[in-house]
Amino acid sequence: MKKTETFFIIILSGMLGVMLALGLYFSMHFFKAQVIDQSFVKNEMQVKFFSQAVTMQGHQRFQFFSLKQIEVFEKKSMATIKWINLSLPDVVVGAIVPVTYTYFLELNDAWVLDFHKGILMVKVPKIHFNEPAVDVSHMDLMVTKGSIFRNEQEVLDHLKTSIMDYLKVRAQENISLIKDSGKKEIEEFILKWITTHYQFKDVLKIQIEFSEDVQKKL
Repeated sequence: MKKTETFFIIILSGMLGVMLALGLYFSMHFFKAQVIDQSFVKNEMQVKFFSQAVTMQGHQRFQFFSLKQIEVFEKKSMATIKWINLSLPDVVVGAIVPVTYTYFLELNDAWVLDFHKGILMVKVPKIHFNEPAVDVSHMDLMVTKGSIFRNEQEVLDHLKTSIMDYLKVRAQENISLIKDSGKKEIEEFILKWITTHYQFKDVLKIQIEFSEDVQKKL
């Protein structure tokens, strides 16, 4: 065999090998892109939800009043370096919190009804309230007085974590404010309930007393 023919065969074999390698490479690339990667994408998009029912309990409540308020809090933090008795600058932080307070009566608690001379006296049970509902999207936290020598964020975080405790205190304090308006709601509820179910047309007036008020009178 001539040298030219041998050289040509070697070149052709090399080109066939390169083409075979390129074909194998593109085949693997296609397989990876269209099969393997697509499989991984599908697996990543599978979302599973797990839930566990710890307790299930029905409630028999009469929700009679809701109160929406804008609560403004201010907290001043003072600090001292003890070993040299040096007072550091105060840090003052604040919060503006839109909140809704909801009040209700338990229907399974003791309700006392007494009808006398056209007046239905109703002694309702203790007033309860749900956990204050904060409008987090419109809540505003701020540092009104800061210092480079203090950790302002720590003071702000402490205020943020204690807001719910403050709101529960406010919810309790607001009970005295909502009683008068709440009485009207309870009167309408009882009157509608009696007239709808019992056609009790002799009731001329309904008088509401809260259990806390009755105890104070005693």
